[in-house]
Amino acid sequence: MLDLGRINDSDLSRDDLLRGGFLALKCVFQAELSVDVVASIGQALHGDTELAQRALLYLIQTCEDFDMSSVQAFTEEAFPGETEQYASQFAREMIEKGLQKGLQKGLQKGLQKGLQKGHQEGESAFLLRQLQRRFGVLSDSVVEQVKCADLAALELWGDRVLDARSLDDVFLDEA
Repeated sequence: MLDLGRINDSDLSRDDLLRGGFLALKCVFQAELSVDVVASIGQALHGDTELAQRALLYLIQTCEDFDMSSVQAFTEEAFPGETEQYASQFAREMIEKGLQKGLQKGLQKGLQKGLQKGHQEGESAFLLRQLQRRFGVLSDSVVEQVKCADLAALELWGDRVLDARSLDDVFLDEA
């Protein structure tokens, strides 16, 4: 195992392609990705178009702060004369990456809301069963009140149902 972070960039390898690959691997774990480092990677990989494309795609997919100026710096060095073509191709990759991140965040929020709603509905159904068993048939307004309540109210009422003498005792306002 070799810690690339402890090695100066210029000492990674005398072979340009190998040094460029090591630089790409190394910079992913750095706190900030400088445009100069990105340009150095592109310059080192200049001779191998396929490797340069793969390295750029790797950087886009793994570096949080990899932006259009980084793509521009890389492509100017790795693909002289073809910068615009490659920059637009990889800009599409970056847009896709951004969309995927947005989708993941949206899914996480949706899942969290869904779990919370499911928990609330479960508490509501359980409380309705307890109330009905303890006090008999419930009015539509009580059923609606329970179904519309937030989780904190449901938990409070669930605790009260055990000691309440009447249905009104369950729903007493806290003073």
